[in-house]
Amino acid sequence: MSPPLSALKDIKELMAKAEQGDKDAYVALGDIYKDGLGVSQDYQAALRWYVKAADQGDPAAQWQVGLLHQSGHGVPRNSSTALEWWRKAADQGHAEAQYGVGCMYHHGYGGVTLDHIQAMHWYLKSANQGYAAAQCIVGYFYSFGYGGIDKDDGQAVAWYRKAADQGDKTAQYNLGTMYQYGKGVPQDKVVAMGWYKKVLDLGRDPAASAKILELEREGYTVA
Repeated sequence: MSPPLSALKDIKELMAKAEQGDKDAYVALGDIYKDGLGVSQDYQAALRWYVKAADQGDPAAQWQVGLLHQSGHGVPRNSSTALEWWRKAADQGHAEAQYGVGCMYHHGYGGVTLDHIQAMHWYLKSANQGYAAAQCIVGYFYSFGYGGIDKDDGQAVAWYRKAADQGDKTAQYNLGTMYQYGKGVPQDKVVAMGWYKKVLDLGRDPAASAKILELEREGYTVA
């Protein structure tokens, strides 16, 4: 099926801007080819456009170049190269890239040694910008005392709630467990059930279903 004329017109306009060195146009064209918006999906073409913007210091493009290297789309998978690009974006305050760098240290990928302190450093930078996935993992670190911090269930709850309020399923589930067992908050199994239900409403989740059945057998329902 041919792409709609409106899409072709948009691509033509972006190409004209790209020829003038517009890095926003480079990023937009990268997005178009990465996601197959009005064109056949082409990761190699996406990478070429992203690199043009990344080489000019655009953090969103640097994040995308790293993502393509990490996933192995359009280029051989290379976590070390991904980390190099993510660092460039993270140093400019890009929240997703900061989270990505944190993940590398958290799991020891990209040629770095596993280092929970460095991971927490980058996760916090991302979390403080409101990135839900980072907020959830910061909560997790507080739950277990990772990353050079003391275990603090109250802080864990606070960070889980920030992410949960943005619809993060993992944070909603974790917040449910905190209420179910009274960690960092007064035990409240009805509230716990409510958070588990939110997870289930976002899609089938065996662990949320098991928790709900467990509480239902105890006689609890959502208020």
